[in-house]
Amino acid sequence: MLAKYATSPALHLKIGESGLRGSLHGFLCLAVLYVLCSVSVQGDESLVMPLSIIAFLLLWLLRRNPMHGAELCWRYGRWTLKRDGVTRGISLSATSTMLPWLIYIAFTDVAENSEGYIWLYADSVPEDQLRRLRVRLTLLH
Repeated sequence: MLAKYATSPALHLKIGESGLRGSLHGFLCLAVLYVLCSVSVQGDESLVMPLSIIAFLLLWLLRRNPMHGAELCWRYGRWTLKRDGVTRGISLSATSTMLPWLIYIAFTDVAENSEGYIWLYADSVPEDQLRRLRVRLTLLH
């Protein structure tokens, strides 16, 4: 981040639960159920059980939100991510993307040089903090 932005207001964005994320997950579950029923009706019963197991495992993994409760902070020109009581310095990627209802944040952990991402839904954070984040990401590009 450029030094001229280092004195602008800090950002402390705590990621909460999203109703929109839950709705999208529910829609995905219904779509998978429809596909499994279609496969069964077409006479491919031997595929239904393995596909059901794979689909169940993937849907269960998607239901978890590992960033719930995490805090994304920007202060004095530096980004940090606090998760499970551990604060890590991160560097945001220019590939981060914003939509009106969703923000995808790609980042690199500075200490471990590992990549990560955050799917942030508009209803999972306070509106004023979301606006500040959008400004920060716009300045990043």
